[in-house]
Amino acid sequence: MRALVVGAGARENALVWALSRSPTVSHLYAGPGNAGTAQITHNLPDLDPLDPQAVLAECRKHAIDLALIGPEAPLAAGAVDVLDAAGIAAFGATRAAARLESSNGAWCVKRDGLADGKGVLDSADPDALVAFARDGLEAGPILLEEHMSGPELSAFVLLNGGAREDYLLLPYCADYKKQHEGEMGLNTGGMGSFTPVPWITDDLDRRIRTWIIDPTVEGMAEQGLSYRGVLYIGLMVTDDGPKVIEYNVRFGDPEAQALIPTLDTDLATLFEAVAAGRLPAAPRQRGAAVVVVVASGGYPARYETGFSVDLPAVDPERGLIFHAGTRTRDGRVVTGGGRCFSSVGLGPDLAVAADHAYELAERIRFHRGWYRRDIAAPYRSSR
Repeated sequence: MRALVVGAGARENALVWALSRSPTVSHLYAGPGNAGTAQITHNLPDLDPLDPQAVLAECRKHAIDLALIGPEAPLAAGAVDVLDAAGIAAFGATRAAARLESSNGAWCVKRDGLADGKGVLDSADPDALVAFARDGLEAGPILLEEHMSGPELSAFVLLNGGAREDYLLLPYCADYKKQHEGEMGLNTGGMGSFTPVPWITDDLDRRIRTWIIDPTVEGMAEQGLSYRGVLYIGLMVTDDGPKVIEYNVRFGDPEAQALIPTLDTDLATLFEAVAAGRLPAAPRQRGAAVVVVVASGGYPARYETGFSVDLPAVDPERGLIFHAGTRTRDGRVVTGGGRCFSSVGLGPDLAVAADHAYELAERIRFHRGWYRRDIAAPYRSSR
């Protein structure tokens, strides 16, 4: 199989890492990729992910059998539609289905459209809400959303474009959206994640499936919004039960960096099956993973890039480092975005995985780099 992963983030680095381990993949490309994917495979640095015709051209040039579209923006631009029309298998949402994420229509203040996870303010301060709304209106419509409280949860559902029963729920992940410890500060694209989630009960799982996933997938089919890819449902477990925060039509970042290394299966074969309209057997989850995101100083507000990075050697049995938007300059890795690295700790349980994640994060060094120090805190053993 010849495969292409479209995107340049840590999520795409994780996907490339997974495909590179598959014996079924003979040729692998990342477009545009980053300094991390370049260590694993061939980057296509000139590829514009937002241009579906450019994606198609690269697929034809490299005789791609399977394209995985990582970020939401290329999906909303119609990359999958163009590839489907050309007969190239693609894992991802169609342009119509991508509106589940790119146009939130429903009552916090939320900007309508893609905002890299930073387009919402949940606050009890009316002045702050009004100011945020006023700024948001300069860019387009805004939404008012009901305030909810409770732990957050990410559900990833593989879809094969079929009817209600045709989906596969992957293991749940927990996500940390806020900038600072204790869930304080601004919203971010995600500062950490872990899987499995110990507090998931059989009853909660049943309610998520029957209250949320089943009617969502059924409604998508009825409205002609089915697709072959992954549906990410952001949930909050309130006193009244699980409620939907958001729908996304791609893997979460940083959740993917935690989930992918724990799935004990050939992910290339799994993605190929989904893209062909088939659902494979549920993959077994092996061990635990904790992700600590190392970010640029100032993120999620104004930040600078282009700083040289010192990266530690990695023992793949203990952890992984996935890059986000990095590039190489004069032989050195330099930062290129807000969230720069995902430090992934692996282990038999969350305690060991969390320790390994922080051991790596402490050794990723660049000017003003920072990370939250409370990821998976209830499960950590030595910190």
